Amino acid sequence: MQLINQLNKSIKLLKRAVQNILDESKSALTTDQWLVLSSVNELNEPNQAEIASILSKESASLSRIIDILEKKNLVTRKNTKEDRRSFLIKPTVEGSRLYRIIQPKMYALEMHLNQVELQNEDSLLNIINNISTIDV
Repeated sequence: MQLINQLNKSIKLLKRAVQNILDESKSALTTDQWLVLSSVNELNEPNQAEIASILSKESASLSRIIDILEKKNLVTRKNTKEDRRSFLIKPTVEGSRLYRIIQPKMYALEMHLNQVELQNEDSLLNIINNISTIDV
């Protein structure tokens, strides 16, 4: 149980660090909204299924996040020619601008996390890989 408690505490601290970056940028984004906006900016016109897969998000949850980002004028949806029910998600000019402001700070956080000693990093990756195989 100690490992689960420590992982939970670490996750909360990491989420708080991410949220602090978002708050400092005056973006009014949540962590989940940032993850979607970031994915949309880093991928070439992904569809909702691609984003859901990358972020391990349920389709309904992702749709709500995209709705919010659309209302904030940060992304747009574009119907695909193959399937009218499928949408390609594109960042707006404002969405791209906000991404360029926030991304360097997120990258700095990621670089800070990457400073884990290699031996510890291998252990951490082993734990994460084992967790990802749990069938819930």
